[in-house]
Amino acid sequence: AAAAAAGAGAGDVMATLGLAAHQQLGKKQLEAYTARLARRGVVYLPRIPQYMKYSKLKYLMEQAGGEVTNLHLVEEDASLRRRRRKAGGNGKKRFVEGWVEFADKKMAKAVALSLNNTPVGGGHRNFHASDLWNIKYLPRFKWDMLTEKLQHERMVRRQKLAAQLAQDRRVAEHFTQLVQENKGFEAVQARKRARMAQSGEPQAPPEAPSGGRSFAQRAALGALVGAAPTANPGKLLRVTEEP
Repeated sequence: AAAAAAGAGAGDVMATLGLAAHQQLGKKQLEAYTARLARRGVVYLPRIPQYMKYSKLKYLMEQAGGEVTNLHLVEEDASLRRRRRKAGGNGKKRFVEGWVEFADKKMAKAVALSLNNTPVGGGHRNFHASDLWNIKYLPRFKWDMLTEKLQHERMVRRQKLAAQLAQDRRVAEHFTQLVQENKGFEAVQARKRARMAQSGEPQAPPEAPSGGRSFAQRAALGALVGAAPTANPGKLLRVTEEP
């Protein structure tokens, strides 16, 4: 069982490294790689300085804390960028948050403590000189946790999109059905009027479509003023309400 578990662990590491099946990792190499992974540390940036790119952020982090092994930034919503560009603002890509993985967790913690709430600097010619760093060290946080989170978010977005598309398709099908029913009703009424015109019969008002409600309503008082007296001044009128 222990050998099987070790084999499974080696397979996971090989998959992580992108190694082929015929490439074998020795026990010492596997232990060294696992130790390197355990030494890594991750910092979180809830706010990225405006229009700062991957390359510049990685350069600044390496200047402050050494080797950067992974970097992930989240882009702003595309609708916000379009709205800003339409209003005449800067149309460059912006990032709203990010994660940086250092090869050494001690350096990652030191970077978070030393840079947090301090200006980016770099001189007055630097576009981000007056921006303040907002950075936090994440203890016991590993990069694979972030990748799992991103995969889950992508899956949720796909499910929401599929549900929205299904709802839109149902609405479109229902609307198409109503249009076809209305066309059929109009065709029936047109044939009735044509037959009555050929026979010379007086044409009756069009019938209400199926599903309409018919109810009695008394004539308005204004309609009775100046009218000839009748035996039933409160005569009921038949009114049909279309759906």
